[in-house]
Amino acid sequence: MNVHKVIIHELIKEQRRTEANEYLSNHVYTVNQDTFDLVDKLNKAFIRDSITYAIFKSEEGDNFPNYFSRYTQTDKVDNDFVQFTRLAILNLKQIIRPVILASGGYFVFSEYTDNDTLYLSVFLIRDEKGIVFRKNIEDGGFEINSVSHLNTNKLAMGCRINLNKYNAQDGKYLALIKNNQADISDYFNLWISTDQPDSSTEYTETLYQIISNVEAPVDPESGTSYLIDEFRKQVHDYIKNRPNKIVNISDMSNYFYQDSNYLSLFAEQNNYIIDSEFKVDGRKLQKFWRLEVNSDGIQLRFSRGDLNTKVRISEENPDIILIESKRFANKLKREAENEMR
Repeated sequence: MNVHKVIIHELIKEQRRTEANEYLSNHVYTVNQDTFDLVDKLNKAFIRDSITYAIFKSEEGDNFPNYFSRYTQTDKVDNDFVQFTRLAILNLKQIIRPVILASGGYFVFSEYTDNDTLYLSVFLIRDEKGIVFRKNIEDGGFEINSVSHLNTNKLAMGCRINLNKYNAQDGKYLALIKNNQADISDYFNLWISTDQPDSSTEYTETLYQIISNVEAPVDPESGTSYLIDEFRKQVHDYIKNRPNKIVNISDMSNYFYQDSNYLSLFAEQNNYIIDSEFKVDGRKLQKFWRLEVNSDGIQLRFSRGDLNTKVRISEENPDIILIESKRFANKLKREAENEMR
């Protein structure tokens, strides 16, 4: 990870009150071990959480998406970053004031590169026992106390913008924590101004790609790793037994790997965009199962996902089946050579 910019602001509000105040930093913080550790721990806590993906709503006026858009069109120097984050917090102040159950907290804005991807994140931390941040009135900012003691469970809410995808307008570039606490998630999502078009088909396809490329787990019966076709069949059967075909990636990861974070970390490291929980598309689910054809003395068995890729019917001659697989071809050659000996 390479941390570029960090700034912390505080919104001060108590539940059941409509007054709100702010303490705004007036400069970015020096990137040192403390700031690096802070961003690194918050980013890791974010990845471990339940994530949903979205894009910004397209709305006129003064709001987070437009402040962010203006920031991306600047030189993105430190002062531009400070201005963007201060405007965003003042906008949130107006949103949060009438929300009776809402309370404030520390908002950590950071810009960093991780896994060759440029991100801008906003993490909400609430102070419980002990002080994570201490105001420095003379300096106009916060001092970061020993980050080694930071409890990452204090990450109350967060969003992370994939700037590579945002700049290219390539799919869902905005990731947010799925939070069931209404006092946080409602106003936070309203502030970030998100739009979440249905992605059942897209996420089912992404899950297929993940399952096809991740290291297969161990078959508890044989004690050896599943072959890829058998693993996809196991995933197919697992999903078919889920109520309403709703899949939770953490639960599925724990079922197959005894590690609830294994699949989400693989997705993160390989830039797969997938919600932590989604409804599987029934037609796309069939790709996980295989086709079997037995005719004219030839038996062919392959995954539906390989149809029209590794296995396809020739366009020139519909009586010719083309199989494009180096490993299969090499094995067939070896078998043919053995027969000729």
